[in-house]
Amino acid sequence: MVAELKDKAKDLAEFLTQKLGAKAELLGDTIIVEQPAGKGSSSSVKTYIKRFLHLQGIRSQYKLTSLKGELRLRLRREEVEEQKEE
Repeated sequence: MVAELKDKAKDLAEFLTQKLGAKAELLGDTIIVEQPAGKGSSSSVKTYIKRFLHLQGIRSQYKLTSLKGELRLRLRREEVEEQKEE
């Protein structure tokens, strides 16, 4: 999920832990969020990830998608094409 974020992944995990009041752990290129049953939802996690990206000034560079309770963060195509050109 967070492979594209590189050095900001740990900061994102800490941000989610603080905002959600749940354990968010970085494992490789994935952040696992353990929420108590009935508290919070994947939409609130998605909202806070978008908020973190906004605060970092990189929201427009990433696309966040949801599928079966799993959130995926990807660079937008324009950003990928620009990186290939460099």
